[in-house]
Order: sequence, then structure tokens, then C-alpha cells
Amino acid sequence: MKDSLIATLNQTRMVFVKIFMREKAMTKDQDVINPEHYKDGGIEPFDYMRAKLSPEGLEGFAVGNVIKYISRYRKKNGLEDLRKSRWYLDKLIEMLEKE
Repeated sequence: MKDSLIATLNQTRMVFVKIFMREKAMTKDQDVINPEHYKDGGIEPFDYMRAKLSPEGLEGFAVGNVIKYISRYRKKNGLEDLRKSRWYLDKLIEMLEKE
């Protein structure tokens, strides 16, 4: 089951990679996923959540954000939401690969 989930997540990630292969790299000022104000206080919110939540809780948070951003991208922020979804998907894959 875990291997199947990781394979599915990796396939989904590859779809994102193909979508964005032609895009220019974003500059630091354009980073909508990890803007500078997320680093205030010395720890990013996701890292804080990783320290405070159970592995299952953090996994659920990541899955929920993937679903949220994928579901709304056409009606709200377009590519920005797809980038955010990809970021959370990458985090989810990293977590599962470490298990």
C-alpha cells in the first residue's frame, strides 16, 4: 500500500514537473510559497508544525493542502495555486519516503 501510494504521488509530481518545465525560475522576491515573512521568528510555519504535530497530523495537513490548491486553481490563483500544491505534494512524498 505504501509503495503504491508513493508511486502514485511520484506520478502526480511528474505531471507537475512537465507542466512547469518551460517556466522561468522564480526569484526570491517572487516566492509565494515561502515568502520572507514566513521566516520571522526563526522557524517557518511548516517546520513548526512538523515539530508539534504527530506524523499522521502533518501528513493530513499536507494532503489537505494538496487537495485545496488543486481544487481551486482554475477559479482563484491559477499557476500560483498549482505551485503551492506541488510544494505540499513534495513535502508529503519526502515524509513518506522517510518512513
